[in-house]
Amino acid sequence: MPQRIGSIEKNSLACEIEMQQLLTVAEVAELLSVSPSLVYRLKDDGEIPCYRIGRGAIRFSHDDVEKYLAARRVGKEQKQMPSAASSLSVFKHLDPSRLAVAWREKGVS
Repeated sequence: MPQRIGSIEKNSLACEIEMQQLLTVAEVAELLSVSPSLVYRLKDDGEIPCYRIGRGAIRFSHDDVEKYLAARRVGKEQKQMPSAASSLSVFKHLDPSRLAVAWREKGVS
């Protein structure tokens, strides 16, 4: 539903975009401490969505850049890898005594 701002009607997406600051490629590159070419690659790969303005200008939402960063955070909050014991559960069908005999025959201790 369009909203009226002054004498101009704007839809909710335009209002939402207006409320947040849009960033240029150079600003995103500086924010992420990467090269502008990597920002273009992230855009082309669909990693960070962008807005195309005019013929060639593109802009990025600060929220989208923050979401990209949050999705790549590593540390304590990251899912822990399964323990070795739980990852061996895929080999339940193997008989340990037969494996031990085969390993001894191959010289594996």
